[in-house]
Parts: sequence; C-alpha cells; structure tokens
Amino acid sequence: NSRSLKNVYKITITGIAIAFFQLPLSCSENDDFSAQCVNLIAKKAYQEALQDCNQAILLGSNSAIDYTRRGFVYSQLGKYEEAIKDYNQALILQPDAIIVFNNRCFAYYRAGKYQQAIEDCSQVVRAKPDFAGAYGNRGRARAALKDYQGAVKDYQLAAKLFLKQGNQEGYQDILKDLKQLQKP
Repeated sequence: NSRSLKNVYKITITGIAIAFFQLPLSCSENDDFSAQCVNLIAKKAYQEALQDCNQAILLGSNSAIDYTRRGFVYSQLGKYEEAIKDYNQALILQPDAIIVFNNRCFAYYRAGKYQQAIEDCSQVVRAKPDFAGAYGNRGRARAALKDYQGAVKDYQLAAKLFLKQGNQEGYQDILKDLKQLQKP
C-alpha cells in the first residue's frame, strides 16, 4: 500500500517554510509518527514534535519529508546546527527540493553563516524567481555582511512579490527590515 502526500500542510514562520512534497510514502508505523509530528508543528508544540520526528526517522524513514520536518522543528527550537544537518540529509534524498534550500538558508543565517545563506537563497531564486521569502532571507544575510545595497535590492524584490501575492504579513515584515537598514 502506498499513497502520495500532496501539499497537505504549509507553514511559514519567521522566514522559513515547511511543505510536504509529492513523494510516495508507504503506510507504516512511521507514518503515524510523521502525521503526529505535522499536527504538533501546526500547534507550535515543537519539543513534542521533535520526539515524533525522531521516532519517524528511527523507525526507518529515509524520507526527505521527515528530515525537513525535523530540521524545521530544530530551527524553531533555536538548534540551527542540527537543523542544517537535517536539511543536508533531506537534500541528499531530494536534491531538487527548493523549500529545503530556503529553510537551510534561514538556518545558516541564524547560525551566523551568512555566505552559505546567500548561496542557498540564490539557488532558490534561480529555480523559482517568484519565491518572495528567499529574497527576504537573502536580504537579511546580505545586511548582516554589510552589503546594504544588495540587501535593499532583495528587500524591494521581496516586498514587490509579497504584495503581488497578497501576503500582507510578509510585506510588512520586509518593510520593517528596510526601515532597520535606513536607521542611522
């Protein structure tokens, strides 16, 4: 018995996203832990979600989805190095998973690895030029490296795309980032 999980959930929090790709999954005990992990992420119960993500992986999951979920949870818990490791594993299993590059970009940024963050976000926007969050994340990394001109350009692109996509929250967040750059 196999089934496909098709964009069941998408959560965007502070510049990172978790999405469930169209990958086949076999029905097994690890599916129960995966499903519970999703539910706990939606409730922002990250410590509990981590336990279920760990169980799904321990039960033999070699799924990019499970590593991405756990990486997301680690990011939300402030454990960026662990998140990066899980995103690396997810990319080994699913090398074209653009959302994982964006999530890893954010984790790199939060870990102070700004150049790696820029590289990941650049890969995202090359593959998906309308991915507003990637421009915002790259802008933050550029600002951290004092590339203010590059940061402003990325923020402006992100703001334009967020507005076009009707994402007021993303748009407002980017405006705050732009204002921060303009402070003396």
